[in-house]
This record gives sequence, structure tokens and C-alpha cells, in this order.
Amino acid sequence: FSYYMQSAQQGYAPAQYEVGVIYDFLKGYGVRPNKDSAIYWYLKASEQNYEEAFFKLGRIYEHTNDYSNAAIWYDKAVNNIKQWKHKRDKYYALYILGKIYEGSYNNMTPDYVKAYNYYVATDVDDNNSWSREDAQKGIARLKPIVTKIISEQKIPEFEKQYGNSKDPEKLFELANLYTAIEKYDKSFFYLRKAAQLGHTEAMYNTGFLYHVGQGTTKDVTKAVYW
Repeated sequence: FSYYMQSAQQGYAPAQYEVGVIYDFLKGYGVRPNKDSAIYWYLKASEQNYEEAFFKLGRIYEHTNDYSNAAIWYDKAVNNIKQWKHKRDKYYALYILGKIYEGSYNNMTPDYVKAYNYYVATDVDDNNSWSREDAQKGIARLKPIVTKIISEQKIPEFEKQYGNSKDPEKLFELANLYTAIEKYDKSFFYLRKAAQLGHTEAMYNTGFLYHVGQGTTKDVTKAVYW
């Protein structure tokens, strides 16, 4: 430990990282674990862009319930480390970022789009760890919420551009955006316009909406027509 420390004090990043690891959780080096000292040396190594320190900082902040800093360092790790010694660490970081931004921890404001994207990044074929299955559950939870958020953001400009167009595909897409945010009257309005321009799926959906009376008055005759 004394040689690591001497090297670390002289500014050698790998030694600074190793001193951080020792203070973090290793035993048998004649020092007691000390999270503050571990953070200090990890930060010193990170200042020199020693990438392995990024993940360790994310983990130590997570384990001390500082989720704001955990998010910063996990994000820096997954966006900067090109060669991971253990791929499970990468997917662990991505999964925890998803949890943080979903609002699983009390002191963090949710960002559902970010959370969803991190879960999607975790759900890949070469992830054989437990985090993939849990990320899939997160995707299932957030997909309806994220679809609604993205639709709400997209509608104003999309409607301005295509609301009066004669493009049935764009009108059909606009109808689907309104369906996602449960504004069925607006959805029906654009769906029928697309149907009148010959969009086959819009015709079928227009007939269905007339049949069930969603977004319009129920009308069996018009349902049969479409």
C-alpha cells in the first residue's frame, strides 16, 4: 500500500485508482475501508481520464445513496469506457441509470424518456446478466408513458406541417399520435381524413370507431360503409 500511495501522491493515475480501490473495499493492506478516501483517489484518477475510476465512482455514490452523483459517473462510464474488463459492469451501470431516472430513489426527479432509453440499452443479446430481465420489465412499464410523452412533444409541429396536407400516411400518423395521448376526437378527425384519401388501414379504423363510438357518435351504418 505504501508504494501505491507514494506513486499516487506523485500523480500516477493507475496508482491513484488502486489506492481508491483499497480504501473502497479491499482488506489486508493495513488500512481500514474509508469511502471518503476512496472517492478522493478515484476523483484524482478520473481527473486524468482514467476510465475505470468512472464506474467505481458511480458505484460508490450509488451505495452511499448519492444518486445524483451516481448518475453523473455511471453516465460518464457508459459513454467513455470503450473496453470493459467485465461487460456485466457496463450493463449494471446502464440498468441502474434506468432505475435512477425512472424515479426509483426518493431524491431523484423522474425522466422517463432517459430511463426508457437506458433500459433499452441494457436489453441486448450479449447481456447475459440478471440486469437484462429486469430492464425488460422496466421497458414494459415505461413504454406507454414514453409513447405519450413523445407524442405530446411531436404533435404541435407535426400538426402544423401536415394537418392540412393531402398525404394520407401523414394524416394517419397524426391520428395515431392523438390516440397515444387519448384525444380520441382529434384522432378520429385525422383518421377519417386519411380514410377519405384512400388509406386502407385508416378506413378500417374509421369503421371500427364508428362501430364502438370512440371519438365520434356511434353509427352502425357508417361503420359498415367504412
